[in-house]
Amino acid sequence: MEKEILLKMVKTLINYTKHNFIIALIGFYFIFSVIVRAMTGINICMPCLWKTLFRVECPGCGLTTAFEHLIQLELHKAISSNWLILIIVPFGLLYIIKDFIAFKKKNKALN
Repeated sequence: MEKEILLKMVKTLINYTKHNFIIALIGFYFIFSVIVRAMTGINICMPCLWKTLFRVECPGCGLTTAFEHLIQLELHKAISSNWLILIIVPFGLLYIIKDFIAFKKKNKALN
């Protein structure tokens, strides 16, 4: 019984990822690049487009570093890198959860 529920959840998650392919791809790349940077110090992240074009830091500058510190459980360093991490991570997770639940309900109605 538990195996069936787990299998159904994995299938739903795979379908959700296929449905949101571009966003999932960008998210996986971001998480992968932050983990690589946190573990090895090798930076494979894309540079900030705003900073590259206009030579001025945007409000989002430092979020990758803040996310890296958050992964390493260094909350004080994450906040000092960019305090917006305290807003973006919880609301981002809330959005993903709500969107996943809506996707799941929509698929259940179609089946």
